[in-house]
Amino acid sequence: MMNRTSRCLIPVALLFASAFCQAQQSDLCQGDYYTEEQGAAKLEALAKRMNSVRDWQQHTDSLRAQLRKGMELEVLPARTPLNPRYRNK
Repeated sequence: MMNRTSRCLIPVALLFASAFCQAQQSDLCQGDYYTEEQGAAKLEALAKRMNSVRDWQQHTDSLRAQLRKGMELEVLPARTPLNPRYRNK
């Protein structure tokens, strides 16, 4: 038979365990990423392929689209009017 203290500790332990698991899942570096040397090599290869300003602009447009898709902001929300109110305090 479980005593009162152990009945209270089990839910608390489960709560901490679930919080720890959720923290593990939200790491910043998820998916494919490069070491410093690999990143430098990729940038060098990219610089060799890009010959004009137009190429770079197309590349940046592509990156922006990919970032928005990843953030689920392909369609940006409607802008709201900003009505700042200033007052002396």
